[in-house]
Amino acid sequence: TAAVEDDDLRLWDLPMLTDAERDQLARWNDTARDREEGCLHEIFAAQARRTPDARAAVFQDRALTFGELDREANRLARLLRRRGVGPESRVPLLLERSAGMLTGILGILKAGGAYLPLDPGYPRERVAWIVESAGAGVAVTQQSLRGLFPVGWPAVCLDTDAAELARERDADPAVAVDPDNLAYVIYTSGSTGNPKGVMIRHRSAANLLTALDAAIYSNHSSQEGGPLKVGVNAPLAFDGSVKQWLQVLRGHEVHVVPDEVRPDGEALLAFLESSGIEAIDCIPSQLELLLAAGLDGRAPAARVFLVGGEAISPALWNRLARMDGRTFYDVYGPTECTVDATIARVARDHDRPTIGRPVANAQVHVIDPYLRQTPLGVPGELAVTGAGVARGYLGRPDLTAERFVPDPFGVAPGERLYRTGDLARFLPGGSLEFLGRLDRQVKVRGFRIELGEIESLLAAHPAVQTCAVVLRQDGDEGRIVAYVVPRGPQEDAGELRAHLRSRLPAPMVPSAFVLLPELPRTTSGKIDRKALPAPDLEQRSGGDFQPLSSSTELRVGEIWSEVLRETRSTSLQ
Repeated sequence: TAAVEDDDLRLWDLPMLTDAERDQLARWNDTARDREEGCLHEIFAAQARRTPDARAAVFQDRALTFGELDREANRLARLLRRRGVGPESRVPLLLERSAGMLTGILGILKAGGAYLPLDPGYPRERVAWIVESAGAGVAVTQQSLRGLFPVGWPAVCLDTDAAELARERDADPAVAVDPDNLAYVIYTSGSTGNPKGVMIRHRSAANLLTALDAAIYSNHSSQEGGPLKVGVNAPLAFDGSVKQWLQVLRGHEVHVVPDEVRPDGEALLAFLESSGIEAIDCIPSQLELLLAAGLDGRAPAARVFLVGGEAISPALWNRLARMDGRTFYDVYGPTECTVDATIARVARDHDRPTIGRPVANAQVHVIDPYLRQTPLGVPGELAVTGAGVARGYLGRPDLTAERFVPDPFGVAPGERLYRTGDLARFLPGGSLEFLGRLDRQVKVRGFRIELGEIESLLAAHPAVQTCAVVLRQDGDEGRIVAYVVPRGPQEDAGELRAHLRSRLPAPMVPSAFVLLPELPRTTSGKIDRKALPAPDLEQRSGGDFQPLSSSTELRVGEIWSEVLRETRSTSLQ
């Protein structure tokens, strides 16, 4: 129709959507909601004035009331102010898990600074690279971790500087901070090998609080009808922790999950029971550990689960949808969009995993390479606009310009669209289906292959607990290798190979299947694809290699061994 109406249009400018489809997408993106006003520390201070004697933060045998946490944070803020911290200052935060993590975060914010979380498990070289590249100043840490910083780096140690902190006044310091000032900077892995710092403003983090309230927390209350006990499960250096500790601003009681408990399903389940945690955020693999430990057969207080960080498999989705007495939410969002951009309640009315719809004051678009919306049901790159979009990458204007582009769908000047690099499509009804990563598209022998598609089909097999599919470049030619954690005893991967052969073109079937008791994980609990082992010869052949039985087979075998750069037995039987 458009081509007939205007024959001067270039081919790539021809519209692919009807007016009705555009109107439908606009309705799905109508997420306007009154936002939380003010900076994060101001919202907390108001809550502390309302409930000064209620418990705010708990770790093991230490609990802080809202009043105590507010006063501790004020004393730290005043000391940091005297050490030069103010608006836009990046303050490294490196602490073992404790209730003091909340003191550190709020103290930095009250001083006007932005907290820069680091993990105690980082090597010294990584810590040094981050704090120096961030242009950071005085750090907040503890004496046992100070050695991870470069020699002579200025720091306030919450333990050994306790006497000096106690001499500070515990009233709110007067600091002029604007909601557009930085609240935190979190470094994420970079495709170039160096991490990149994502800059998030107070305004964006406050909107996350609004969004989580609207989609999740307003629907749940404690058994007594008041605030919930919420678990702080993720490490501070990962953005999932933000939506967890933020709940203290709403008067919820946050419980810091000990490090030794997090990777152990039995221990974590026991901790949920003993602490009375009612809402917790976790990654799918951690939830699998809880289920293996008997979550659906026991009765801890935890009734609300926010599941994110990785895609939920079809098998896990269906299991969660059938579970009574608990509510599970599939939460999706990159660090660059302030943790969560979409939310879906796991329910039986969806026959496949979905990441849902955009959160309050966010819009999502599925776009083609020309930044045009794709028709409904057609895959494309997932892009996010709205209140959660980050300021950009710290000190990386080139990368910021590449990923944060002018919003072609916005109405206000200066609005930007973040290109996630994720592949998705709209399902009927407006929910989004996550399809994998665009940058995991590979070519093998001239065939363009999406590794996420292979992973999805493999994960759907009932014998597969979890899996990962990668392209290995162990030689001149790349090989697709599948790594599988089986649900039970399994002698070989023949059944899995047949399963994929029946559903995929031959070039997409992995050349090797490696069965592992568990997949290697990063400190955040995600699959560490770089640590996956190289397959051996039997795994590459799938276990169906037949010995050579004639001189002709021997000669042909030698030729193929040379061509494929494979070493095979040359003995005859």
